[in-house]
Parts: sequence; C-alpha cells; structure tokens
Amino acid sequence: MRRALPLLTIALLLLGQAPGEAALDEGPGAIRGEVWDPVADAPAAGVMVSLFRPGRGEQRVYPEPWVREPGEMDQALARVRTDPEGRFVFAGLSPGYYAIKPRGVLQAGGAADVHLTEEEPVRDVRLQVELGGTITGRVTDEDGRPLTDFTVHVTGLDLGDGLNAAHDHQANLHVRTDPEGRYVLSPLPTGTIWLQAASFSFGFSPLLPRAMKSGQRIDGVDLVVPDERGAIGRRSEGAGGVGIRLSFGPEGPGIREVVDGMPAQRAGLTGGEVVLELDGRPTRFMPSTEFWGRCRGPVDSEVTLKVRRADGEVEELTLVRQPFPE
Repeated sequence: MRRALPLLTIALLLLGQAPGEAALDEGPGAIRGEVWDPVADAPAAGVMVSLFRPGRGEQRVYPEPWVREPGEMDQALARVRTDPEGRFVFAGLSPGYYAIKPRGVLQAGGAADVHLTEEEPVRDVRLQVELGGTITGRVTDEDGRPLTDFTVHVTGLDLGDGLNAAHDHQANLHVRTDPEGRYVLSPLPTGTIWLQAASFSFGFSPLLPRAMKSGQRIDGVDLVVPDERGAIGRRSEGAGGVGIRLSFGPEGPGIREVVDGMPAQRAGLTGGEVVLELDGRPTRFMPSTEFWGRCRGPVDSEVTLKVRRADGEVEELTLVRQPFPE
C-alpha cells in the first residue's frame, strides 16, 4: 500500500495537479505530510511548504552525489501550499535525504528532515507551526495624507500576564508603509499586541492594542502619526537629558544606572528603578525610540517620570533637563 501512493499521485498530476501536491520527475518516492497549528488546534491551510536537499557532508553518499555542499541549501526543489485540511504531498522523489520547511509562519520548529530509501520510499511527516495573525491598514498624518516608508511595528506583546514579551519574540514584527501609506503586518503572535507607526524624524502614533488569535486577519487598522518634529528631543545642539541609562524588559524601561551629577542622580535615583510613566504616558509597551525622543528635550525644560523603586515604592519626579555630559 505504501508504494501505491507515488504512482497514484503521479497519475493525478498527469490529469492536473491536485491542491497540496507537487512532483519532481526523479523516482517513485514521496513525502506526504500534515501541517497543524496547535494554538488554534486546527489544520494550517494555505501554508507554503518548501522541499530542499540538505547539504551536510556526511549525507553525500550514494545514491545522491548531487547533494550540495554545506551552506548551499538556498534553492527549493519544489514548493506547495497546504490544502484546506493542512495536507501536502511531494511526489516523484528519488531515494535520499530531504528537508521540509514551512514558510510565513511564526514558529518554524516544525521543519523536518526526511530520509527516503529504496526499502521505504514513502514517508509521512507532521509539522506543528503557529500561523499567527495578520493586520492591514494605512498610516496617515493628522490631515489624512498617506505617510510613505514609515515603520509599523509591534511594540508590545501581552500574553495574559500584563508583561511585555515582544522583546523576547523571534518573529519579524515590523514592516514599512508603501507609497499609499498601506501596510500588511504578518505573521503576528497570539495575544494582545500593541501597534505603533513611527518615524523618529516626524512622530509616533498612539499605541494601539489589538487581541490577536492564530490565523486571524484584521483589516482596516489605520494609524495616525501627529507631526511632533518640534517636540521630539534629539541629542543635538540645545538638547538635554536627565542622565539615565536604561534596559528594556518585560516590565518596561528599567534604570540600569544614573550619570554622576545629572538630574536623575540629584533626585535620588540610583539604578534598579522601573519607569512606569513618562510625562503621563505609560511606558511598559513604549519602544525605546519613543522613550528617548520624549525624554530628551531643550535644556532647562521639565520632564516628569513616575518610577517604582526596588522596595516597591512608587514616586513621581519632575526633573529639569541639563546638557548632555561630554
């Protein structure tokens, strides 16, 4: 029964390739599989699956003298999208080593190495991946004009504990807008995500939370970026700061150390504090670029930080910016 599948698959391909099937013309072997999303507990339909021959030297044995050298596994032998039940078939394969890799998913840990032999020319595989979600929309200024080449990114990811897990996530969580200000952000992790459109030379949109399920698509999420070019501080002539060095983690920006003689030290900050708010804006899901853009400003101007000290005490401090030290 196992040997019947490749012949049947090739026969079907002669009549017209079925969804989820692709074939080479090298031999009687086949790899058939299923892609499953354990987060959604459902088959992953429409996922692009690629077939490669790995390039590991120890696998360069008969009957596969064609195996590439290490580092050359860049061209797929075949690609196919899974059918509505998450299934795929690569047929017409000769004996040898193969690699199966899904594309466009959050977790590609479901990639599989498969060895076909003359004795076992057909193998079954099951890949588990998280599809993630998709958000589309437009980015404009306050007058409705599209903003081109602005970054749209996930600044925060709340997995249900109120903390920010975005810093530890391996997905590509940012894109650029096209000439019409449009964007497509995908794949997105499951949980509550915080979106922002930004350009450090122009401004930052308000942080926008969206609950995301695996495989979900949300269209029409438009982001408006105000013109803040006069309010965003830069490390330039006439600009100052308060003298803190930060590390960004699950609780938001933490003060790693303070600079001697600067306002933060004079106000009694010593390092180890967590900044909860910056001028009344919550900071847990605020990106570092926005934090620094708002923390810096003209010398002798004020900035207010709400901090939680190491002993749990919460305090609000108004600091006067001073020139950056040499």
